[in-house]
Amino acid sequence: MSWQDELPALAELSDTEAADAINAMTETVLMPGTMVNSRTIPALFANPLDGERLNRKLDALAAREAPAGDDDLSVLVGLAIRTCKHWMAPEQGGIDVGHAGVRALLDRLPNIPDSGITEAEVATLKAAGETVQIKYPGRLRAWQIADARQHIGA
Repeated sequence: MSWQDELPALAELSDTEAADAINAMTETVLMPGTMVNSRTIPALFANPLDGERLNRKLDALAAREAPAGDDDLSVLVGLAIRTCKHWMAPEQGGIDVGHAGVRALLDRLPNIPDSGITEAEVATLKAAGETVQIKYPGRLRAWQIADARQHIGA
């Protein structure tokens, strides 16, 4: 996608306003390789004690017996237990919160019965694996918008 694709949605704006709007656009980008573990989790929270509370919830999840069965919930709990055991060991490096598969698992943690893990805690963990960057680097000028609009008929 290029900045020209944004023009139809900005049709009501002047060329200068459209340039300013496009220059201000940002996007969230995943950062694979962002590892977190029991030592780094407290630092992710405004109150480090909240991070330690999450560590305790993850410890409790890791201490559970993996349920038998192949229904979705049993498989999810088993995967979460294995992941938490790996996560909690700093010598193992932790888990990569910038990895799409790990993020999908994190999204499901609040659904595990009696885990006590909240969506807000998951959002904090996931934020560690993201960065916000300018969507279209470079500084667009009004004349570039006018020229592009003329060529695409927007």
